[in-house]
Amino acid sequence: MPKYHLPPTATSSEVAAAIRADGFVIVDNVVSNEVMDRVAEELEEHIDLTPMGKDDFVGRMTRRTGSLIPRSAASRDLISHPLVLDTTADLLSKATVYQLHLTQVISVLPGETHQPLHRDELAWDFFPFPLDYDVQCNTMWAMTDFTVENGATRIVPGSQLIEGKQTYEDDDPRIVRAEMERGSMFFYSGKVYHGAAANKSDKVRQGINITYCVGWVRQEENQYLSTPIEVARTLDPDLLKLMGYQMGGLAMGATKRWSTPKHLPFRVVSLDYPHQSRCRVRRRIDVCLTGIQPGCPRQRHCLLFRHRAIHRRPTGIQRHRHGLDGTASALLDGHPRTLSRIGESDPGEPGGGHRLCHRRSRPDGHGRDLREEIRRCTPGKHLARGHRPGPPRSTR
Repeated sequence: MPKYHLPPTATSSEVAAAIRADGFVIVDNVVSNEVMDRVAEELEEHIDLTPMGKDDFVGRMTRRTGSLIPRSAASRDLISHPLVLDTTADLLSKATVYQLHLTQVISVLPGETHQPLHRDELAWDFFPFPLDYDVQCNTMWAMTDFTVENGATRIVPGSQLIEGKQTYEDDDPRIVRAEMERGSMFFYSGKVYHGAAANKSDKVRQGINITYCVGWVRQEENQYLSTPIEVARTLDPDLLKLMGYQMGGLAMGATKRWSTPKHLPFRVVSLDYPHQSRCRVRRRIDVCLTGIQPGCPRQRHCLLFRHRAIHRRPTGIQRHRHGLDGTASALLDGHPRTLSRIGESDPGEPGGGHRLCHRRSRPDGHGRDLREEIRRCTPGKHLARGHRPGPPRSTR
């Protein structure tokens, strides 16, 4: 096995160790040519319409085609590849959460010159991240063979361990090339100096650049806008979380007072209820835009409920909230006794996750018969049928 190369059977720990040591590593023949053919076919029209870069850094003879998630279904398998995700989780383990940072196809045309060597993590306004904190994990998938002649990426091994700005001449002996066959990929740190090389061949050199970063920084590609809501409705929940539809840390990206946006994207319809006895209840009905909630046995439209109650007390107003981190419930369109999974919870899972239990609900006072409600509880607080829980205790 050549230096800086690993076989396709390499584990994520081996890959992460190589990245920490040298700043990059190549994993050979990870996917087949058929996978790359599908990606190329789905993106061909978009690549042809992509304009060239306007400066030497982006590349005057280089096309950078982004927004791969809505444009290529096959690319989503590369984004969520187990080896990539496990390696990213290892390399970025100092952060609570990691997320998708950028997706693009880089097409280096014949006649392109050397790109200046740089560190990718400088994208965050040149902030000097500590050497022992990896903020980014990057991948480049070879859509074509990467050779010295067609501009295989130039990399300076070990440069991720040197603090401060560095400069390298084009003929610096420390520079190596990321040569690899189609279907292979290379990982590289956001700290290592690298750059596209001149394409002296008569063919286009193409690579799929998919990068990841810790959850508390801004993404280079705005995943919420680059992927239309119509496409987001159809995506797997795990991919949505990877795109950023989740909390990015202890207090980053919260919605509705510290709730993680686990079930986004949703269209929210608010119904205000009149004052009843001492409690004013506002129910927020989140309608799952997928139309069909995965895991619904009868494939019915599911409604996810969030409740907020404001209870008047002699000491003042005490607010109680039932959000995604507390109690969630689902309403099925008819068919009582039909249970629906919410998120990743499992009714039968002992001692972990959340449990789903159901109860008959009474009319809500407006003539709407909520035929079946599935209430989500934490283990140890499973609700008996017919029991209507009170609000949780709170001091605020």
